[in-house]
Amino acid sequence: MSDRNDDPLSPDEAATLVVAMTLTALNGTFRAHRDLLADARTSGSRDRPTHLKRLGEDIPSDERQAIEKVAGKVGAGVRQGIADLFTAPAAPVDNGQPTYPFALEHLAVYAIAARGRAQMDADLAPLVRACGDDTYRFRYALAYLQWTFEDPPAARLGKALLPAVVADFEELLAALVRLWLTRDPSALGVAVEVPTSDDPAEVRAGEARNREKVDKRVKSFVNDGPVVWERVLDEKLGISLPSLSPVWPRVVEVLARRNTVIHAGGRVDGAYLRQARLEGAQPAPGTVLSFDAAYVTDALEAFERLGQLLAVELLFRLTRENASAVDCAEDQVFQALDAERWDEARRMALTAMEHCPASHDVHELQVNYWMARRELRDDWDVLVSVVEAWEPPDDSPRYALAKAALLGDERTALLAVERCEKEGLRMRGIAHWPLAVQMGRTSPSLKKAVDLAVARQARPSSRGTRRRGR
Repeated sequence: MSDRNDDPLSPDEAATLVVAMTLTALNGTFRAHRDLLADARTSGSRDRPTHLKRLGEDIPSDERQAIEKVAGKVGAGVRQGIADLFTAPAAPVDNGQPTYPFALEHLAVYAIAARGRAQMDADLAPLVRACGDDTYRFRYALAYLQWTFEDPPAARLGKALLPAVVADFEELLAALVRLWLTRDPSALGVAVEVPTSDDPAEVRAGEARNREKVDKRVKSFVNDGPVVWERVLDEKLGISLPSLSPVWPRVVEVLARRNTVIHAGGRVDGAYLRQARLEGAQPAPGTVLSFDAAYVTDALEAFERLGQLLAVELLFRLTRENASAVDCAEDQVFQALDAERWDEARRMALTAMEHCPASHDVHELQVNYWMARRELRDDWDVLVSVVEAWEPPDDSPRYALAKAALLGDERTALLAVERCEKEGLRMRGIAHWPLAVQMGRTSPSLKKAVDLAVARQARPSSRGTRRRGR
């Protein structure tokens, strides 16, 4: 039996494996977050919570409806009191920025203060009368009133998810920085111990202390926030986050909004205005920020796009002419094309081609790079002549299909599909290749040909060893 699997990974292969596994974990976690948001949006957004149903189950329906009607009117007064709180000129000031109590009980106290105790008593009097001085009914009325203040489930879930989304991205960032410092601890000033003894126990203890130093530095780097990330990555690795991806400003704002969830109840405060780097009109302090499903879904996409680009860029900064890194990049480019993130696909493919070993097949990256540029309309009128002049390898009908798909040549593409099937390429992989998918949308004949080839290969009689379709 071969002992190939027992061979240790090279440092470059180990680095690639770390990046690939970390990206896979991030994508899986983000996929779960998206599913949660989708479920929340499709569920009954204003279904009454269980505790409210239980409080009202012993109150006759007509009485319950009467209490709710009065509570709705009372709610308008309470909302006005809270609104007055955030516009009151007497609000306390800290370093030039208003500060606010965010606990619910504080809001109630300050709402009374802002609106006036007599006015609040007048607001609540109809509710007390509607409940007939019954404490149980009044508890129901207050619970109903509180529920009317609540955001829909999707918005509440978004507010709860946003810190987790940021934490997931920071975990990816920490893994990348830890990989960097493992290879070059001095990059961020980590002074590692050099073994002075051959004693295994002392060597292991020294390694543990070195790992602890690296972990401590990684944690401090991540906690430093985007301003430091920008400066350090640019100075040390030549990676400019603002230039790396157009989503960087969005990421910076999401990081600032996450801080408001933790420290300011999701409202604008001075720290948010300093950190978010907003352009144009600034929201007033005390403004309630949105955390709806659309916002959090947009945040997920921004972090996913930036994380993908940063991981590939840093991997090639740490390794040189690493074939396994190129394979990793190919997979990320494929995923970006599949998600129609053309700019990320173009950037990653170009980076990978620049670092591709001479012995490595560059055609996969090349055709996917061309596809991304075509979808971006990035000098495609000029680039099309380059594609037309390109001669695909004779032994690979897959690339003949790619060229035909890039140029929209249906006849040649159909012949290439036929040849791919005859030569045993896995047609299901061809069917999911973004180049073939895109052309299939405008060419029913091509889609039908690929689907039939997939179906034929799925029959028991046609199963066997096939060449890679992707």
